[in-house]
Amino acid sequence: MSEPAMAPPQHHSPRRYPRVATELVARLVDGASVRAVTVRDVGGGGMFVATDEPPAVGAALDVQFRHVSRLECGARGRVVWRAAGGFGVAFDQVTPAMASFARTLARMPAHLRPLYLAGVVEPSLLVEA
Repeated sequence: MSEPAMAPPQHHSPRRYPRVATELVARLVDGASVRAVTVRDVGGGGMFVATDEPPAVGAALDVQFRHVSRLECGARGRVVWRAAGGFGVAFDQVTPAMASFARTLARMPAHLRPLYLAGVVEPSLLVEA
């Protein structure tokens, strides 16, 4: 007698934290190379960065920016995938200010997000050698 067929498991997003669409222009510092990139989405667990020249998978990154609400935001992470047009970053550590920023952004009504994001000052991504 054969085993009954089982339904495939239900798949859920592997992300623990919601991502919010952004258009943040940031500085990517990779050794001697400094170039502008666009952070397309961000959340408490990571971000997607649009660029034609992504760092290698596994590269360590420091993410830093200030917000006009006096938050000094930072995170340490690593490149977990790359493709034509950009790369994904998984955060390993976030400062309390970064966690607060991501939580506030995710809970905020969508129509207010552009105003909150406009308060981001000097975003930078530093690739560690």
